[in-house]
Amino acid sequence: MLKAVASLASRIPHLRIIIDHLPFDNDAQEALKPLHSQTNVFAKVSNVPRTVNGKVEEDPAYYHRVLDQLWNIFGPERLIYGSNWPVSARIAPYPVAWRLVKAYFESRGAAAAAGYFHGNAKVAYRWVER
Repeated sequence: MLKAVASLASRIPHLRIIIDHLPFDNDAQEALKPLHSQTNVFAKVSNVPRTVNGKVEEDPAYYHRVLDQLWNIFGPERLIYGSNWPVSARIAPYPVAWRLVKAYFESRGAAAAAGYFHGNAKVAYRWVER
């Protein structure tokens, strides 16, 4: 399906596309790479926590590799916050999932965190101030 997204994005460049529930597994990460140049494709990062040896990994450093990959593909302007709650509660409580992405994006700077948590969504969804 990710190949179809890249094809669609290139054929209809004014169409905004938002991919939900990233990160995926490593194979899917490879499939995302062609989207680097598709500036009309955004990624909602909402599927971060993982279990390791039967328990949720709560160390933010564990997630840097996969989040760095998304950062390198989409850049700071096309990553959007998503919680995926309540489905995500099957893996980790909401505060744990929040803490993981908060730590990562705040480490990238205040502007990157503000973009991720609200600014980029305004662009992607063409938000109109009222």
